[in-house]
Amino acid sequence: MIKNILWDFDGVFVNSVPLKGKGFHEVYKKFGELIATEVEAEHYKMGGISRYVKFRKWHKKFLNEEISDDQVQKLAQEYSNFVKSKVIEEDLTDGLSEFLNLSSRHYNNWIISGTPHNEMNEIVEKKELSKYFLSVHGSPKSKIQWVQHLLKNHQLNSDNTVFIGDANSDYMAAKEFNFKFIAVSREYNMEQFHDATLRINDFINFQQKIERL
Repeated sequence: MIKNILWDFDGVFVNSVPLKGKGFHEVYKKFGELIATEVEAEHYKMGGISRYVKFRKWHKKFLNEEISDDQVQKLAQEYSNFVKSKVIEEDLTDGLSEFLNLSSRHYNNWIISGTPHNEMNEIVEKKELSKYFLSVHGSPKSKIQWVQHLLKNHQLNSDNTVFIGDANSDYMAAKEFNFKFIAVSREYNMEQFHDATLRINDFINFQQKIERL
């Protein structure tokens, strides 16, 4: 029986991955439309990875530049200014609000995201979701590092824990600890996660589905 749920945020709570793709495009368009388009395409291949890691990789790959911490922070601020308000305004995935309202008290819930830690907590607070979660975690720690942190303080095991996500980083974190993995289907991940415990398009009737795991 599932007792613990680890949730990714982007692509799970809201279909925000395309919004974030547009944000990266916006940041990089000063380097030319071609690079901006290539960066946006790369974003979909690097789901759940910290934006700080992405900026360093993309500057090296597309501009042949090593960038400083200050430059990374500047790019991250540009990106956050474009994206954060849009994510806060975006509607929750169908059925999720109902599941959280009616069923979340039956589970221990944590969010583990690639979004920066403080920003992720702010988004959850402004979307009035904090009451459903024991804690909310973001980068720069990786998802695997955060799971290790939770394992030290909570009784998580493969029999009672599930990771819900849409990205390879979610899948790999679940695999690392032998947790069940529920894949949220999006247009960018349809060819992935063929061995997921469960694939869902939304959270309508999710309580019945998770009870069968």
